[in-house]
Parts: sequence; C-alpha cells; structure tokens
Amino acid sequence: MTYIPVDEHAEEYRQTGRWFMDQAEWEFGRGDLAQASEKAWGAAAQFLKALATQRGWGHESHQHLGQVADKLAEETSNEDIARLFSIAESLHANFYEAYRSEAAVRLGIDDMQRFLDILESITPPESPRKGYVKQRAFHRTRAERSSA
Repeated sequence: MTYIPVDEHAEEYRQTGRWFMDQAEWEFGRGDLAQASEKAWGAAAQFLKALATQRGWGHESHQHLGQVADKLAEETSNEDIARLFSIAESLHANFYEAYRSEAAVRLGIDDMQRFLDILESITPPESPRKGYVKQRAFHRTRAERSSA
C-alpha cells in the first residue's frame, strides 16, 4: 500500500478532474450526451474531493459531496458553489436517464467549467490537513496510462 502527502493527493484529484473535463468535451463532440454529462459530473466531484481532502472532510458519498459544496459555499460566501453543484447532480442524473437536450448538456458543461474555475480559486485552509493518505488505485492507474 502506498501513502502520499495530503497535498499531493488533493492535486491528483484536481488532475483527474481536469482529465474528466477534457473527456466531457470530447464525448460532447462525439454526440454522446450521456457520457459527456457523466464526465462533467466527475470533474466537479473530483475537484470537491480535492478541497475536502485538504480540509479533512468526508467525501465518500454523494451526500458528502453535497455537504462539501454547502460548506465551501458558506466558507467563501459564494452561493454559486451550491447552485452549480445542483447542476452537476443533474448532469449525473442525465447519465442514467438521458433526458437532457444537447443545448442543456452544453450549458451544463459550460457551467461545470465555471464551477471548476471557482473551486480552483479557493485557497487551502489556514491550517491545511497534514499527513499522509492512501494513494487511490484509480489515480495511480490513470497516471500510468498517461505515461504509456
């Protein structure tokens, strides 16, 4: 089992989120609205996990991610975080139900880019969480794929 510093772990989440956002655009370009929606949701979730990791907050479930978004909205006094998280959840639902139009998915992806920009601008807490956490296999595998 590999352990890595918390800040490195948070950066892995951000990198994965950026990769998902690129994939959302690619899937949208192919006309696969369900996959584009899911990748945009995934990007938002990964960025929320990065910020939660730095703060020592749970992020293992959808409920936790919603709580992270609400806490960040309160911490930053930016209500757009909670609003944009709701859009991310609707994109996630679209993966299963495929009910959103092409125009709605396009708007959702654009909103997720705005969401990532907002989340990326949030500075780490004054007393960021220190220590080491287990490296997730998904991140390690994705990094290996990138270098191949």
